[in-house]
Amino acid sequence: MKVYHFLEDGLAERMFENFIRYYGSMDDLLKAKGWQLSEDLDMVYTAWVPSENAEQADREGLFSEYAYVFQVEDISSTMPWAVLVRNDPHEYMKFMRMIEPLFSRAQYLSGAPSA
Repeated sequence: MKVYHFLEDGLAERMFENFIRYYGSMDDLLKAKGWQLSEDLDMVYTAWVPSENAEQADREGLFSEYAYVFQVEDISSTMPWAVLVRNDPHEYMKFMRMIEPLFSRAQYLSGAPSA
């Protein structure tokens, strides 16, 4: 799984992968670090947020500066990917704009009428 986060200039940068291999999957890594499932939008993303014990569980501080982890369900990609997002409205909206085509695709495939 590819993991990205946003730099101060707004560009996305690829992050660690070895930790995910050690834990088996991104889900297992997040659970081990004290994160909990927040929202699952079929064909778009799965969102994770830190639980109350996340700070204690994440001793390495891998996720300490982030408020959300989005696992993106992009069927056009050969490798799953995730984006770590800080508690910053601009960064959150940048991520939402980045995956906007996935919302459109999910709406189209579900047969829902467009707005």
